[in-house]
Amino acid sequence: MIGFFKQWASNAAEYKRLQQELTEVLAPQGINFMHLHPEIGKFLVAVSREEGPEKAVARLSELMQKGDRFIFPCLT
Repeated sequence: MIGFFKQWASNAAEYKRLQQELTEVLAPQGINFMHLHPEIGKFLVAVSREEGPEKAVARLSELMQKGDRFIFPCLT
């Protein structure tokens, strides 16, 4: 059970770090990370874990420019 809480704390710390990095990347564009839809936030954090926050924002911009509505089905 202690291992679960250590893993949870580690994940929470990583999420908070990624959230801060994304906030810094989005700030010059006038976007507040905390005001984004939760699904978009999850997408950005997931991509940030793999590719970094700059590429996550670029990838989201590409997807939005394509206009593909099936990427975030809960938003349609």
